[in-house]
Amino acid sequence: MTNLDIPQTPRTTLKRYPHLAVYERAKVYAILDDGYMCTVAYVHEDSPKVLPTGYGRIGDFIYIHGSNASTMLGAVLSSSEVCISVAHIDGLVLGRSLFHHTPNFRSVVIYGRAEWVTDLDEKRASFKAYADRFLSGRYDDVRPPSEKELNGVTVVRIPLREAVAKVRSGPIINSNDDLDRECWSGVMHIKQTVSELIRDPKCRPDIPLPSYIKDFERLPSKGNLPTASPL
Repeated sequence: MTNLDIPQTPRTTLKRYPHLAVYERAKVYAILDDGYMCTVAYVHEDSPKVLPTGYGRIGDFIYIHGSNASTMLGAVLSSSEVCISVAHIDGLVLGRSLFHHTPNFRSVVIYGRAEWVTDLDEKRASFKAYADRFLSGRYDDVRPPSEKELNGVTVVRIPLREAVAKVRSGPIINSNDDLDRECWSGVMHIKQTVSELIRDPKCRPDIPLPSYIKDFERLPSKGNLPTASPL
């Protein structure tokens, strides 16, 4: 471990395939910064819950927000800890046997206690971080949230002190016994793309498409894609 790594803990130590674990902070954050949605696991009224929600990252914190009446955020703030996960599928690895089929993926799991954000400037910054997860540059074009709107939402942050990434990449691992089987074998790479743009009927037709939409192509964070050995 180096001071650039997220400290490894018993909960973030992978028991199976430990070579897939990534603790390097920059690479963990790159996986988070490629995501749109996270899942939040918590306990409410003695029952386990897991819900998807949008998020943003500022430095060493993940931010999520919702209505002041949000049951999830109320439970998250009253819980001793929560668990958050983000995952991306990058490909389907198709072996010659079903046993050797697996996805290529990048994922992060975070453990921590949620903190209530009340400072308006920090809440405003969390909205910008959230907007940047969708389209970098969009925040500068739209009206930012008003003070009334900020007071109408609950914002929480979860420190990124205990986290681990898990990454599977690369080719197939086939059994030698299957090499003579006559079926297609390989990796199907998967990426997110924009399929269609539909203009709001109330958006004037003379307003041009901004460059951040025109040039959009969802790719892994430049130069930060972790490498790991296949299973």
